[in-house]
Amino acid sequence: MHAPEDFDAEQAVLSSCMQRIGAIPEITDMGIEVESFWTPANQKVWLGLQDALAAAPKGADGIDPLLLHKHLRSRAPEISLVDLTTLYTLVGTSRNIRWHAQNLLDLQQRRTLAEMGRSMTTRATDMMDDPEDLLYDLEEHLLKYSKTQDTGMLPLGDAVGMTLHWTRKNKGLGLLGEPTNFMELDRITNGLQPAQLIVLAARPSKGKSALAWQIASHIAHRGPVAYFSLEMDARSLVLRALCQETGICISDLARAHIPTHLVDQFAQATQEIAARKLHIDERGSVSLHALKARAKRLHRQDPLSLIVVDYLQLMSVTSAATREQEVSQISRGLKALAMDLGVPVLACAQLNRAIEMRTGEASRPNLSDLRDSGQIEQDADVVGMLWWGWEHCSDLAQGDCELIIRKNRNGPQGTMRLNWQSDTVKFVEATT
Repeated sequence: MHAPEDFDAEQAVLSSCMQRIGAIPEITDMGIEVESFWTPANQKVWLGLQDALAAAPKGADGIDPLLLHKHLRSRAPEISLVDLTTLYTLVGTSRNIRWHAQNLLDLQQRRTLAEMGRSMTTRATDMMDDPEDLLYDLEEHLLKYSKTQDTGMLPLGDAVGMTLHWTRKNKGLGLLGEPTNFMELDRITNGLQPAQLIVLAARPSKGKSALAWQIASHIAHRGPVAYFSLEMDARSLVLRALCQETGICISDLARAHIPTHLVDQFAQATQEIAARKLHIDERGSVSLHALKARAKRLHRQDPLSLIVVDYLQLMSVTSAATREQEVSQISRGLKALAMDLGVPVLACAQLNRAIEMRTGEASRPNLSDLRDSGQIEQDADVVGMLWWGWEHCSDLAQGDCELIIRKNRNGPQGTMRLNWQSDTVKFVEATT
């Protein structure tokens, strides 16, 4: 099947650009590029026009065929001066250039969609890709090519107006972001703010999942939360929630051994937890593409207040050559997701073993202790690290620990003192 193209429209655009030099940046802003031209000879003339534009005399109205020919000799020796002179006189006026340029953009988009369809058909029939990845790629491509006239640039004046409007909306607010139910954490971070990537790091089995769940569960009272659990299934998370709310140990909850005096409290907690707007993805293994596709689908249905990923290093991408590159792409992708949706993304991450070799106060984790990639600390707006102090310092009581904010792009660093309650699998904020 012949690709969609219009040779006459391509020639009309090139002729108009030769006649009026200002037309070149005008249609470039519309999105015209070398791929907008289907004919190879017309692509070479367009590239030659870019070179001639830079060399044109100051104040020139158009691009002389002789000047253009000079810049095309090495790139396209088959295009003669006679050809360019004919092209120069092809149209009587450049007034209709935007109409012709839009025609080229439409045709380019059709070619892209046709190629996308062929590619998707091949990938779907080869049975090599996850269907979620195919859907995500399709959604991303369709979104990209529905905005071909958007340059992506925001004038500073518009940015100032938007910023002032945002500050007026915040007047009188206690927090700018979503409250976590931990007063000191909210004071340091001003809440979990839209478009932020918040990283919660700890060594394995040190409570990062428990703390992330507590924060997500609290925010779910106010708005929808997407919780991507790559370590625990939904049943385990619900049992943990019931344990935190009722104080009944998980082993008893798993066997429906509910003490008589807690039956009413258990029933009330069950109803209250079920009413929270918390969506759990428990598929265990998820690619970056699939996670973004699912989060965007949920966000379109009901705008999310928070996205939680537990945990970052268990995700995967298919295009990375090394583990460090893979984690870097995941980190960058989660930050991009937060910015695209205007939603805070809370991602759990692991620390490396180095802190286990340190003793006393020196065992407090630093940004360099993040496992697998330094890109995480670069992408994150906030990095909090859990430190179980009582395991390293003999003068601390059982359960005494800290959440250390090592990075806070929009505020101060600080430390929140916590107490880990193993019987209810949760953290409580220390009061003394």
